[in-house]
Amino acid sequence: MKKTALSIIFLLLLAPQVIDYQPTFAADNTWSYSYNGPYNETGALALVQTGDDGYVVLSYAHKSNAALAYKQGSIYSERSCWLLKINAYGAIEWNKTIPLPISDFLWSITSTIDGGFALAGERDFSSTTNNVYSLNGKGIDFWLVKTNKYGNIEWNKTYGGSWHEGASALVSTFDGGYALAGYTWSFEPNGYWLVKTDGNGTLQWSKSYDSNYGASELIQTFDGGFSLVGTNGPKVKVVKTDENGLAEWSINLGESSQEAQNQARSIIETDDGGFAILGNAYTGFYQVGYSWLSKVNSTGSQEWFQTFDGNYVCFAKVHSGGFVLAGSSNSSNCLVRTDALGNIQWVKPLDNLNSSYVTSLVETVNGFVVAGSSNSPTNGSRIIWIMRTDEYGNAPQSFSSPPITPKQPEKESFPVLPFTASVAAVAIASTGLLVYFKKRRREAGQS
Repeated sequence: MKKTALSIIFLLLLAPQVIDYQPTFAADNTWSYSYNGPYNETGALALVQTGDDGYVVLSYAHKSNAALAYKQGSIYSERSCWLLKINAYGAIEWNKTIPLPISDFLWSITSTIDGGFALAGERDFSSTTNNVYSLNGKGIDFWLVKTNKYGNIEWNKTYGGSWHEGASALVSTFDGGYALAGYTWSFEPNGYWLVKTDGNGTLQWSKSYDSNYGASELIQTFDGGFSLVGTNGPKVKVVKTDENGLAEWSINLGESSQEAQNQARSIIETDDGGFAILGNAYTGFYQVGYSWLSKVNSTGSQEWFQTFDGNYVCFAKVHSGGFVLAGSSNSSNCLVRTDALGNIQWVKPLDNLNSSYVTSLVETVNGFVVAGSSNSPTNGSRIIWIMRTDEYGNAPQSFSSPPITPKQPEKESFPVLPFTASVAAVAIASTGLLVYFKKRRREAGQS
């Protein structure tokens, strides 16, 4: 009897919750928006998803002025790094312009554990003597910039030797620090250079790896080590290290034809501890022949190699298995979905602005976010564009201005059923409780 009474009381307590129950569902969240930068030349370089389900785009921003540019010996009179923060629906939350000297660059961005961001690139000290920020005086150095969650600079550090180093890739590490990868001409062997810092940017160690060129992409692996990929002569080279930067293995990948030149685009660690690498094969003077996707296992042996018509520049691992590639084919931007073995499942063309191209791609809940650059349809300046697709690559087929205010999730509407069900629950529970207490009174009277 006690169990029955407790169950009935539970139903009574639950009934008000049923009455107030209003489950929320995300609205159709596909969109395509264009964004004007602070100057007349703006181009998206990298895209990162933030902890609040929004996105930050790292872009270059240039102001063209022919007379001043001629005087300064540059095609641009002003150069900046531009950070654009949007929410999950594409609405602008803030933007930040970081002025840059004419020969300095910031190429890569990562989210940090405190909700801010870190940027990596290169600072040119070659025209400055006795510069305290360069380890050995003149040259170009790795450059690491830390910002808060609004893009305001908190600190910046440089790392380098007596000659030139430039960072192309950056990751936040598991211990709260940072790892930067690029090229070195100062340390032996020349080629890839990997720098590890703590959370304050203090150098912990650095390692170089033999290569004709520098590393272009970097990831931290499940085991705490790192994997670097870049161009090595006509081939693409992958280097896997342990957590201290000691090389464990390396492999050269790409088209084997003597005429072909291969370029590394991106690398992803797969669920089995191996790696998928995206690259391009060029023929002639940087004429893209095709793109390729290669899978190597955890010990560096190639498992398969797939080719794709077109120029694909970035890709993402899909949580349900397989990959999505973003780039262009037959002069049209598009997404390509593959299975776990690189076999094409579908191809989805993306709407094109004038002279547009893709630069970045991330997977999000039930879809993908793609960023790129193009000429403005109104004034001919360079702008950036961002689109959010569904899981099949579908998105609005034209770009518009982003919403001014954030779009709120829509609530599911139950005009009749939930209220009816809740009233029925209360009625059933009340009747049951009344029967229970009447029975208890009869039993008490018979004793």
